[in-house]
Amino acid sequence: MTNDSARVRAALLDPASVFGAPEEVERDGTLSKEEKLAILGSWEEDAHELAVAEDESMGGGEPSRLEEVVAARARLEGAEPAAAAKGTARPQSGGARVRRFARPVREIMHADHEMDEAALRLSLQEQPVLPVADGDEIVGVLSRSDLARAADEQTRGARITARVMMTTDLAFCYLDDDLTTARALMDRHGCDHLMVVDRSGVLVGTLERGALPPASAAEPQPSQARPEVVEAREGHGHGAADTIQPGGLDVYDERPKIRTRRD
Repeated sequence: MTNDSARVRAALLDPASVFGAPEEVERDGTLSKEEKLAILGSWEEDAHELAVAEDESMGGGEPSRLEEVVAARARLEGAEPAAAAKGTARPQSGGARVRRFARPVREIMHADHEMDEAALRLSLQEQPVLPVADGDEIVGVLSRSDLARAADEQTRGARITARVMMTTDLAFCYLDDDLTTARALMDRHGCDHLMVVDRSGVLVGTLERGALPPASAAEPQPSQARPEVVEAREGHGHGAADTIQPGGLDVYDERPKIRTRRD
């Protein structure tokens, strides 16, 4: 994965950790307009939360930069700042959001790479799981337990690829989901991690149960949290992408999507 791709993922989760000011996002020549607007959208949400904290005298001294974000977005969209301000996002109710606790994906591997490659890539990151891509889609995920199973198989001399060992039941959530929904999805899938995607389905990061704060007493039980939302959040890669790009093992999209509907 290129540094540019990892940088975009990190900026979507925490824009201020990558850019010093919203204007830097606007001027960045390596980003597409879509990427700039997505990053500014994340920054806008942060800025609104800071502005609310300042109004309630709970700010920590960090400026919200809301006006700067709105102005940068307006220039990108060719709109007047006043008109853009009317459409600015407000923090959703329902508690903390996934984006606060997700970590950007650093490594992705091709489904037809051998498991030795998976072991190497997992060693290069802190996350316990490794997304597996085929063409322009995420079709599976590998964990360290999958590596152990593969090691047993390889003692018999077999060539084992990620496609053989990966899990194709893709448990995922959106950046703006609340933590109650995220916990419910983990419970439903019987796992301790989720893939995190933006609203276009593009993979951004991962979320681990152990990284989440304790649930508050006022928070509904995960198993009872919006079942109509959780039940619809099913993604199955089936081990192959709908659109497979031609080429060798290194030819795959660096911003792959998770297929969010059953075929």
